[in-house]
Amino acid sequence: MRIILESITVESTNGLPVACRWRSTTFRIRQIVDTWTWCGQWWIGGAQRTYFLLDCEEGMLEVFTDGQTWTLSRMSD
Repeated sequence: MRIILESITVESTNGLPVACRWRSTTFRIRQIVDTWTWCGQWWIGGAQRTYFLLDCEEGMLEVFTDGQTWTLSRMSD
């Protein structure tokens, strides 16, 4: 997987991603493979993130949200 760390548009239902759009490409999600929470440096007010590993028709995506924005963390073809 290669590191991307760019904003991504995510359509979600009940907080779960159902479709993603990045750089004019729409990724159709087949399955949420895994999900986990990262709390960062809580002792200095680090933001909590929820990560999703997504199996898409176009490849695997790892995205995360801080509750307000979504970021494409990593992807593989």
